[in-house]
Amino acid sequence: MSFRLFATVAVTCLFSHAAIAQDAPAADPAAPVKEKKICRLVVPTGTIMGKRMCLTKAEWAKLNGQYEKQNQAFRDNQNRGGQLTQ
Repeated sequence: MSFRLFATVAVTCLFSHAAIAQDAPAADPAAPVKEKKICRLVVPTGTIMGKRMCLTKAEWAKLNGQYEKQNQAFRDNQNRGGQLTQ
C-alpha cells in the first residue's frame, strides 16, 4: 500500500513539474538587455604593441567624442601659431 502511494506521488510530481515548466515565460521582459561589446585593437602613440579594448557602442561613441575634442583643440592651437594657452 505505501509503495503504491509513493509511486502515485512521484508520478504526480513529475507531471506537475513538466506542466509548470511549460507555463513559465521564456525570458523576463523586465530584465535589462545586456549590450553587446565591440572589441577593437588600440595602439597607443610610441608603441607598436596594441591593446584590445572591448566597449559597448555607447562607450565607443563617448570615447570617440573625447578624442575628437582633443584633436580639435590641437588643430585650433596650431591655427593660432602654436601658442600654448592654459
